[in-house]
Amino acid sequence: MITAYESLDGNWIGASNPETIINLSIQNDNFVGHEIDYKTSQMKEEPLFTVNLSKKISQSSDGASELVLVREDTLINSDGQILYRDYKNKQNKMMCMTNWSSKIPQSMLKRLDELRITAARHCLECTQEACSMKIWPEGNEKEALLCKRIFCQPTGTVKKNIFGELDKFPSGKSTALFHYSINEEGEIKDLKIQEVIGSMDEKQASLYLNLMLKSHKYKELIIENQKFGITNLRGVINWKLDKR
Repeated sequence: MITAYESLDGNWIGASNPETIINLSIQNDNFVGHEIDYKTSQMKEEPLFTVNLSKKISQSSDGASELVLVREDTLINSDGQILYRDYKNKQNKMMCMTNWSSKIPQSMLKRLDELRITAARHCLECTQEACSMKIWPEGNEKEALLCKRIFCQPTGTVKKNIFGELDKFPSGKSTALFHYSINEEGEIKDLKIQEVIGSMDEKQASLYLNLMLKSHKYKELIIENQKFGITNLRGVINWKLDKR
């Protein structure tokens, strides 16, 4: 399934752990990805991978993978590798979830309240009811990643045991793109599937994600003694369900 836009050139974020900043440029009909060093902002000489849209293949030193989805703001291959860029997202939503287990590092958690006081006016846009994450322009990926770690990464990702409910879902691989919010109590709400690829349909994927993400917990966002939710979040999750 390929939906190619006019240009994929530019900066992306690779959803590894930790996430990396990647530049895609066109070379001999291939898009070539180079990592940008987080500390120096310099592009590394050795390419990480190439993407060939005509052959629908992405290739790296780890091997080759058929491309599953290419959009202006999201690139996902069949191995579950994800690239995204928020500044191209037309709905002004920040990619804050790309796997089940990523959460605030313990070293940052100890001083999270202090960091939030300093970063709130740089990272958030708030009304009297709720806040949204600032969408940074291209070239500000470091700032976007820092804001994400401070405000929309969970503190706990305990996996929910849904063994007794697996009969509701088909076996196989699935990828779901979705929008969601974090409420004032630090829980996920308003999860809405945008697109599903794989063995599950939209209804099944929505139920599965809601069951799995029910145990995600976020630190309450308190600004000047008032609790706020965060409304403009998006995510993409890959999973493989084998009921044998």
